[in-house]
Amino acid sequence: IKRELGLAVSVADFLKQPTLELLEHRLRRARQNADQKRQTGSENITLLKSGPEDKAPLFCLPGLLGQPVWINAALSVMPDLGRPILGLMMPETAVFTTLAEAAEFFASEIIGWHKSRNLTEGPILAGFSMGGFLASAVTLALERSGFPPSKAILIDPNTNFFPSLHQDNQRDEENIATRISAMRRSHVLQPVQTRLDFVAATRGFPAARLRPGEDWAILARGGIALYPVDTFHLSLTLKSNAAALAEMLAGLVTGSLEPQIILRDAWTDEDLTALGMATQATFEGDYQRAFDAFGNLSDLACNHFAVRLQRLRLLEKLRDTNTICTEAEAMIACADQ
Repeated sequence: IKRELGLAVSVADFLKQPTLELLEHRLRRARQNADQKRQTGSENITLLKSGPEDKAPLFCLPGLLGQPVWINAALSVMPDLGRPILGLMMPETAVFTTLAEAAEFFASEIIGWHKSRNLTEGPILAGFSMGGFLASAVTLALERSGFPPSKAILIDPNTNFFPSLHQDNQRDEENIATRISAMRRSHVLQPVQTRLDFVAATRGFPAARLRPGEDWAILARGGIALYPVDTFHLSLTLKSNAAALAEMLAGLVTGSLEPQIILRDAWTDEDLTALGMATQATFEGDYQRAFDAFGNLSDLACNHFAVRLQRLRLLEKLRDTNTICTEAEAMIACADQ
């Protein structure tokens, strides 16, 4: 195949399901990868919208499907940003065991693009949901490489600081979505120096979401700018909202969009360590240890709304009704804050 067609197909992949249909699929993918590499210099970077290559591109991070499909609807109505828009894709050949490994890989791809074009302006990152979570990890990897992004746009991702108290621990290593979800759950989020631009969907069911985005302020040592949007999480990237998303992205990239609020509430390393211990204990189902770990937080961190809410959830699991009532009454008393 390589001699006749100039394409490479993995024997191991082919032998998993040795059919002509699979071989045709692999050849088609190999041809696409070869074309892509000629266009962008990498099999894992795809050109979504062309622009001057002497300008730092907007890099769109992949989500659970391994590709930045969240940007597709907005691309058709995206105004000219004066720079390329590139998509980063999870490589088929590499199997990452941690999200930090994936972040390091994408950081190296981004740095390679910039160095090959002698760009001095920092890259612009954007990601939706899981892609936004990944964007924070790539931001940290770029900062540690001495190549911080000029902008990091997080579109409505959740942190893993305050997990649900009924986690499904089953893992399917053959399914990329469950594998990435498992990596997200075990990933230890670290503070970043770059200012985060956070787009937050405020609608929830049956009630509005509780202060979306404020938990990311814990990590944002450069501050976090909040841009609330009156819609549901999954509605952000639908075709019906394509124009609104495109306009918002354009405003964030060009700097013409003013945030509704800027928070500077980053936590200390000590508080982040205590929070990490509580998070890990929650994932492991040890709710008493998780509750005790919250007791190591400073007064400022302990009064964070999400912390107080998570403490109530833990107390419910521990069946400590009296403390639940005491804490809930205290929260209601200062609800206007």
